[in-house]
Amino acid sequence: MNRDTIIQVFEHDKLRVIANESSTFTQQHLTALTRYYEKQPQPYFKLIHQGVQFSQYVGVIRVGSLTIEILPKIGKVSDGNLWQQVLIGMLIESRLLDVRSPTQASLRVKPHSILELYIAVFLDEVELLQHQGLLKAYRRMQENKGACKGRLVVHRQITQNYAHQERFYVDHPTYDNDNLLNQLLYKTLRLIPLLTYQPLLVGRTRTLLLNFPQQADILTSSDLFNELVYNRKTSVYQPAIQLCELLLLNYHPDLMAGRKPVLALLFDMNKVWEQYVWQRIRKSALFDAYNISCQNTKPFWGNHSIKPDIYLEKKEVMDEEWPNIIVDTKWKVNTQLVPSGDDLKQMFTYNHHYRASRSLLIYPAAEPNQDTISRPFKLAGTCGIHYCQLCALPVLSEVGLNKNIATNIWALIYNSGPYIHV
Repeated sequence: MNRDTIIQVFEHDKLRVIANESSTFTQQHLTALTRYYEKQPQPYFKLIHQGVQFSQYVGVIRVGSLTIEILPKIGKVSDGNLWQQVLIGMLIESRLLDVRSPTQASLRVKPHSILELYIAVFLDEVELLQHQGLLKAYRRMQENKGACKGRLVVHRQITQNYAHQERFYVDHPTYDNDNLLNQLLYKTLRLIPLLTYQPLLVGRTRTLLLNFPQQADILTSSDLFNELVYNRKTSVYQPAIQLCELLLLNYHPDLMAGRKPVLALLFDMNKVWEQYVWQRIRKSALFDAYNISCQNTKPFWGNHSIKPDIYLEKKEVMDEEWPNIIVDTKWKVNTQLVPSGDDLKQMFTYNHHYRASRSLLIYPAAEPNQDTISRPFKLAGTCGIHYCQLCALPVLSEVGLNKNIATNIWALIYNSGPYIHV
């Protein structure tokens, strides 16, 4: 029986094929990753001598039966299981993994990889849809029948039934489960046994396939998913279809004999950190006085635009000339908390265009339960005085992922020290 092998590495780590040693990462795996890289160069990793070096992208790369789990890491804490749970928590909080019951799902796949968590969530969604009843819709169908039901297709009747006058080749509407949404679910269910050998997940998949009506096979592309439109009846399919898109479009089979297929399910850690901070602020009652938006875009100069990561717009403006706040996130260690000239220019531009009294640059802290805050830098311009401040907030707490980021930011805004003039 085939078994999965899991390797855990951290972002920016190197993974090499070691000669004359028994290693789970073999030359075959490296060859498959090299072909994948050559077909569509991407920033997930770069090729080095006898290996690969990963970038700021985290998640899962599956090569054949080998799963490479790429985890985030800040500071000296290098516990793979801890960072796996931190990444899962951030993906759930950031809505990059939509889990209806995250506690149960996390516990169910705790010993396994993040890929299997996504598969488990997909199976949960399909089980729910089957329980509620799969979508039925009208579609047109052409077939040979013993009765003239629908419109007679004359040219097919002549060619198909010349010697069978008792039959009719007709075009007629039928009402059944064979439609695009169910076809996508069915295709993804058939893919899952190629992605994992975990007995629980494979068993659940086979049970769903046994109870799933036969569907036509379809070719999938990003255009197909982009053209999907949901309505009141089909909106319940949206979480499952999003997971279909993630799995189907990122799976790259190699049809030549002996070659290993590759699945890359990866996320830019800068985006994950930004989304996590935004969601924590958005859900905090401390910021009820603000309208909170992410990637709020404004025209800047000609065809160029600007869009800060997080924009806090004051709902009720009293006498404040600059009532708003900008939060910009950066996933890298900055222990000195000294802004570059480009950072100050960027924050000055944000403050000026969004009428913000303050802009915050949020970095992850290198150690658990330890934050570092710089004094605000005073930005004086012809349109008024505003401030930029840098801080490193802890990603980890005593129990895992730090979920008090919003409280940390609130304290930062309203408990600032003396200003540094620049």
